[in-house]
Amino acid sequence: MSVFSVTSRGKFVSACPVDINIDFQITEGSTLGGVPLKAYLDMPRSVDDNSKQEKIFIFQLQNSEDGSKLIVNSTVELQLNSGVDRG
Repeated sequence: MSVFSVTSRGKFVSACPVDINIDFQITEGSTLGGVPLKAYLDMPRSVDDNSKQEKIFIFQLQNSEDGSKLIVNSTVELQLNSGVDRG
């Protein structure tokens, strides 16, 4: 997991899922590591050093200042608004 800024758009988090076979939707009220997320999700194409495609998700933080609450390279829980824990 890493946190980065996009000028005039706020803070974003890139993360790899522990379970690659999950299907979910981010809605208002969803959190990542207890940090509120905007209803935004992107999945850019990414490959590792062996040209194998990796699954990476990009989440947008609801409050930019919350970026400091997330620790780079840590494992955090994605809590969906529905109350269903998907990893």
